Amino acid sequence: MGRLVALSLSLALIPGLASAQVAVGNIAVTGLSDQQFSILDPVSGNSIPYPLSDLIAPGVSDWTQCIRWDADNPNDFYVGGNGFIGRLTITGLGTSSYQLITNQVGIISEVSIDDDGSLVCVDSTSNQVIRVDANTGAITPITSGPQPWGTDANCGALDPTTGDIWVGSNKALYRIVGGVGTPVLYSSGWSSGGSAYCSGIAVDGLTGEVYISVLTAELVARVEPNGSLTNLAPPHSVKQPNGLAFDQNGDLVVCGGANLLNTVDRVPRNGGTPTPLGQIAGQFFLASGITVVLDTCPGDVEDYGQGCAGTGGFTPAMTLSGCAAPGEVVSIDIANGLGGAPSVIFFGLGQSAIPMGAGCTLNVFPLLAPTLSFPLLGSGAGDGNMTLQGIMPAGTSGLIFTMQLFVADPASPIGAAASNGVKVTIG
Repeated sequence: MGRLVALSLSLALIPGLASAQVAVGNIAVTGLSDQQFSILDPVSGNSIPYPLSDLIAPGVSDWTQCIRWDADNPNDFYVGGNGFIGRLTITGLGTSSYQLITNQVGIISEVSIDDDGSLVCVDSTSNQVIRVDANTGAITPITSGPQPWGTDANCGALDPTTGDIWVGSNKALYRIVGGVGTPVLYSSGWSSGGSAYCSGIAVDGLTGEVYISVLTAELVARVEPNGSLTNLAPPHSVKQPNGLAFDQNGDLVVCGGANLLNTVDRVPRNGGTPTPLGQIAGQFFLASGITVVLDTCPGDVEDYGQGCAGTGGFTPAMTLSGCAAPGEVVSIDIANGLGGAPSVIFFGLGQSAIPMGAGCTLNVFPLLAPTLSFPLLGSGAGDGNMTLQGIMPAGTSGLIFTMQLFVADPASPIGAAASNGVKVTIG
């Protein structure tokens, strides 16, 4: 069975372009713009704008308010705003497409996704919570008639575990238990004067803990079971927080910024000084929606072992990115080899470190057939590179294999430089 895995994988992984992949940890931000939204890399702080157009209909202009990543379609985001809900798809670096879902709504200030893929939305025009079929656009009311938040519904979130729906308003947070019934006041009184709108809600599906941001009071806080707030950041250290989400580490990321700077900060979930992650590029008036691309892949990829150097002292490096699961796009990325040199990837059933001489080791054993052979791109020492992209074969869930790259190199005593090993567990 292992030999069939290697054969299928080698046939699926061929050079070429695959569909664009947003990276785990990327932060998408939108707000009060009909021109573009942006995706921020929290490591580099770089922000890339993506275009928006025809959000409601051709020739009709209106603003986005919120954005939500779709874990079932990792290149997609749901976006809502003044009179519409739609789907954004990343098609390349700085490029995206858009499909309208419905224009039969008011101002959609927040959107969540429930277990069956339907959208749970706060409509701040009708001041109601609605459910929207993401495929047909059909709308089902969740609340109707006068609500305890009056005309101040401003944000919301769905607890994916319990089905509870949380709605934030001016100085108050409400809970709809199980997503049905009458909203109940849960927390209030965040400011003694002026407005203090709840601008973002994030619910931890594992612990049930609820976190909120409050715009003019400049709070990022955990809501305790008794309704009190525990401020997670020093007072006013996060300027005008206007959207809230969990990142891949379980901390909170907040969009906002004084004087329309449109910044993103990370706030430790247990409290501490905020860390600036970057400023949002693009034509924004005020950032108002934030979402994070999380790691939901059932597979696992682990680098192990040591490689051995070739010309110029460069050691080839090999990684596998994407989701290691059947039907998912993956990419073998190679760097630091001898440019133009013949190369081969060996597949194996396990990890090893069999001496080959001159400090080089065979990191995959027992070996499988066939192999992948190709010349590296680039020219000269350390410039050799290659990206092999393809789709994980069907019917391989639960299987484990290893792989290692060898690059023909006359500077190596064994005639080749080698990479680290990579262990792949298909989810």
